Amino acid sequence: MAARSLRFSCVFLASAALAACASSPRAPVAPPPPAAPPPPAAALVRVIHASPEQFAQTVAAYTDNGQTPVVPELHFGAAEGYLPVPPGVHSVQARVPGMPPTSPAPVNWNTPDLQSGHVYTIIAHGLVSDLTGPQLTFAHEEDEMGAITPGRTRLRFFHALIGGGTVDVCLNGATPAFIASTYGAFANAHGVPGHYVGTQPGAVTVTFRAAAPANPCGGRIVGSVPLQLVDGMSVVLVATGRLARGPGASPPQVLVCPDTAPIAASCTAIPVTPGR
Repeated sequence: MAARSLRFSCVFLASAALAACASSPRAPVAPPPPAAPPPPAAALVRVIHASPEQFAQTVAAYTDNGQTPVVPELHFGAAEGYLPVPPGVHSVQARVPGMPPTSPAPVNWNTPDLQSGHVYTIIAHGLVSDLTGPQLTFAHEEDEMGAITPGRTRLRFFHALIGGGTVDVCLNGATPAFIASTYGAFANAHGVPGHYVGTQPGAVTVTFRAAAPANPCGGRIVGSVPLQLVDGMSVVLVATGRLARGPGASPPQVLVCPDTAPIAASCTAIPVTPGR
């Protein structure tokens, strides 16, 4: 009888202990920390070297005073990119190859506020060695990457030809595309808002005429270049060179640079045939 009582007591005590454990509140479990948000998508940037500066035919580009160039060698008439760049404003330093990265950069410039996922073209133009000419700097514009209507080509024009004056850019001699284009700027399209002109693909002659405000594309022919435009392609045309006497002169040419982000694409340089 005593043994049964002992067993009963043990069972009772064990049951009471389990009940006490079951009824006692549990310590709260901390939730796992939230996952870190993904970094914002980079902006895509292409740089075109359109400066005929004889002492900077090749440059190295640095950003934010870094010690390693983001573009080790960019040659006159060429493009680099599209390069992924963190969003925001960045400082750009340009040096000629061989200059220590700690040396003062001859050129410093701040980018626009680059937006995540957007695409930009930056063009270097002007001179360093000649203080009488336009000084070396950069221009920028966001690229239009929307779909192009089949059977059309999209064009932009940037005037970086030093000494070239104000020009009308005409297709096949007399059709206005960009009117009164001035040095150092993307030209306004003729007849439509913005900087892009749509035209038919295929062979076309781009003619530069002295600006004639009362008669678009009716001025004296300055020069021309033949182009083969590709269906569905967006292209920026960059007039570059320097019209001058002496060793600083650089023959005028047009850089044909397709907009192909995110894939890098090179520019094709086409000499300008002088007008008669």
